[in-house]
Amino acid sequence: MLYIAVSILVIWFFILTQGAMFSRKVVIWLYNNGAGVYDLIKRHDDTQLIQALQFNTYAPEQIALDLATGTGRASSVLARAGFRGKILGVDGSRSMLQHNRQTALVEATLPDIPVCDCSVDVIISLEALEFIGAAMLDEAYRVLKIGGRLIITNRTPFTGLMPGRCFSDKRFVHILANIGFLDIQKASKIHYVGIKFYTVYTAIKGEHP
Repeated sequence: MLYIAVSILVIWFFILTQGAMFSRKVVIWLYNNGAGVYDLIKRHDDTQLIQALQFNTYAPEQIALDLATGTGRASSVLARAGFRGKILGVDGSRSMLQHNRQTALVEATLPDIPVCDCSVDVIISLEALEFIGAAMLDEAYRVLKIGGRLIITNRTPFTGLMPGRCFSDKRFVHILANIGFLDIQKASKIHYVGIKFYTVYTAIKGEHP
């Protein structure tokens, strides 16, 4: 019985939730120690996501934030979708930042975003919400300019195993709308081993919360 219980816990903590339910310090420690093999383990085909984001209009003078940037996957997606402005990557793992191909990087512990109110045009964050929680959405709203665009993933399977970290589609849309986001849309999906693990949402910051 003890073996079964331990096995269930291991599957929950490391496979189903991918460590998201550990404390923030433990998560940062895990990513610091796994940064060198992260891109080898998590191989992505972002073609569908890039195609979905190509319909957005980006100006060269725009500023984007890549929240929980890690090794720079989301920044690469945004650039390949046509973004030509400055991208600032924010992450709490120093080792992940050292493996990041982007030039403008800030080490900071999310959800607190170290930029001024209403100062960025685009925020992109892939596969990070479940590690940080819904407070990240309020911070994203704070730093976006009015009319700025949020691009974010919500993990869809096993939502009951990560309360406050991932949400049903209906609940997630409701949370974004209550914060003040408008034009909330499903833009794409991200699959692993044939399972839809994430829904990619886009939303626009409204004039009033």
